[in-house]
Amino acid sequence: MQEGYSVSLCCKALGLSRSGYYAWEKRPAQLITKDTLMLYREAKRLFKESRYSLGSRELMKALRKQGYFIGRYKTRTIMRKLGLVVRQRVAYKVTTKRDERHLAAPNLINMDFNPAQPNQVWAGDISYLRTGQGWMYLSVVMDLYSRRIIGWSINKRMTSNLVLQSMGDVGACWDNAVVERFFGSLKHDWILKAQHPTYESMAADVGAYMKYYNLKRLHTSNGDMTPVEYENYQLKVSTWA
Repeated sequence: MQEGYSVSLCCKALGLSRSGYYAWEKRPAQLITKDTLMLYREAKRLFKESRYSLGSRELMKALRKQGYFIGRYKTRTIMRKLGLVVRQRVAYKVTTKRDERHLAAPNLINMDFNPAQPNQVWAGDISYLRTGQGWMYLSVVMDLYSRRIIGWSINKRMTSNLVLQSMGDVGACWDNAVVERFFGSLKHDWILKAQHPTYESMAADVGAYMKYYNLKRLHTSNGDMTPVEYENYQLKVSTWA
C-alpha cells in the first residue's frame, strides 16, 4: 500500500500517469555494448570540448579522427539520443567602416587565401569583446597557409601597438574573410557561451580558444586536420620528397 502511494505521489509530481510508469517498469532494459558506451562518451566529450558547437558533420569528422568508423546518419542519431544540440550562430554583420580620411593599405592578397608555403601570407585583424568590466580589444595574426594563429594580443585599451595592422579599402572585408570567420567562431562558438565578469577571465578564455583552435579544431581547407597537424604533416611530406 505504501509503495503504491509513493508511486502515485512521484507520478503526480512528474506529470506522469501510473499506467505509463508500470508499462515502463515491465519493459526490458535496453543493454548497450562497451564499444557503444565508449562511442557515446567520446561524442559527449568532443561536443563539450568544442563548447557545444560541433554539428553532425564536424562531430562525425572528430569521431573518425579518434578511430571510429561512423557516418553522418549515425552521428545525427547519437546526437539526438544524447541531447547534443548546437546553439545557432548569429549571422555576421559589418558594423564598422574605414575613416575616409585615412589612407588604405594596398590590396596584396586579392582574395587568394591558399598560399603554397607557410609564412608567405599573413592576415591580421582586430575585434572587440565585452566583459563585465568593459570592452577588450583582441588582435590576431593568422598564417593563411594552415589557418594557424601565429600571434595574438588582447588589451583593455586599443593601443597603437595593438592595432598596427593593414587597413583595406571599402569592400576589402572580403579579402580578410578567413580572419572574419575566425572571429565569428571565437565569439559565437566559444566566448558567448560563457560568462566573463573580468578582464582576466576573458583573456584566459581567449587563450583557451587559441589552444583549441590551433590544436583541436579541424579545418576543411586543411583536409580535416588542425592547423598545427597540417603544418607538421606537410613538413613530413616535404622531408620525404
